Amino acid sequence: MRSGSYLLTDYSDKNLKLYAADGQRTGTIGRVGRGPGEFVSLNSAQPYGDSIVAYDFNGSRLTVFNPAGQVARTMTVRGPAGQNIWSVRVVDDSLFLLVSTPIGAHDKDLLTLIRPDGAVVTSFFNRSQYYQGDPAVIQSTAVEADGRNGWVFAAEIGGDSIFAFDYSGRLRASGPVDPVQPLVKAKTLIQDNGGKRQRPDGSWVFDGNRNLIRVVALDGGKVALQVAKYDAKLGIDPLNGGTILVSSVRGGRIRAYGRGELPAALLGRGRDGGALMVGYEPGNPDWHVVSHLVTAPPALAEETP
Repeated sequence: MRSGSYLLTDYSDKNLKLYAADGQRTGTIGRVGRGPGEFVSLNSAQPYGDSIVAYDFNGSRLTVFNPAGQVARTMTVRGPAGQNIWSVRVVDDSLFLLVSTPIGAHDKDLLTLIRPDGAVVTSFFNRSQYYQGDPAVIQSTAVEADGRNGWVFAAEIGGDSIFAFDYSGRLRASGPVDPVQPLVKAKTLIQDNGGKRQRPDGSWVFDGNRNLIRVVALDGGKVALQVAKYDAKLGIDPLNGGTILVSSVRGGRIRAYGRGELPAALLGRGRDGGALMVGYEPGNPDWHVVSHLVTAPPALAEETP
């Protein structure tokens, strides 16, 4: 945040926790409930200038907190066709990116850029040809996206590709999430299992499959991605880490130039526009470590949108 604090979204406690650079807890914003500044299903939160934006999936309610942690305003957000919004990302402190769930909207645009007053700028990322109305594929896929400096990067949790759009919604580039160890699409796993998500023995076809779980747009047409294995019984704990990739838009393609196995999760962006990570303190899971992800610059210059 601009104040130098770190913002952590606590999905279990349904509140926002603020920490100073030295790790000291400095404040808590929000609580469980249905009133102003309260959350039933807190799905996302990010700094917004000197303020904070948080989104409650229950009620499709977006709340803006002022620098003092007080509710400044609330608004209900929906996609242009009335579809449900899964999460909201802040783009350049001047736009909000609404990320829809494909459930109930598989034939609609799944991304929408709006101004802070709710006015729609554009909507895009229609994946109806991919879903083809297949309920098993629709229920097994989610959308992850983020925007920065004229670019919106989007991918499917359960897909194998990353896409780059400009703010008008025009597709500018695409590429594999992980060119070294390509992801296996949920759609492929389902089709190979006769169109079903579970095998005859009751096991899930996704168990142990590597999935994209996080997209963080960076400066200069770059993006950081996190990939982790899915555990059908326990789900995914992002803080355990996985494959971290950094890619850039070059020549109409999204090309990875940094890749490593790291024991931490992508947290978001820092004040400098670089990627932040958070993980468990080695030997002490009650403590967490926030760090900066540092990579060498790509070999070729990025495009401009």
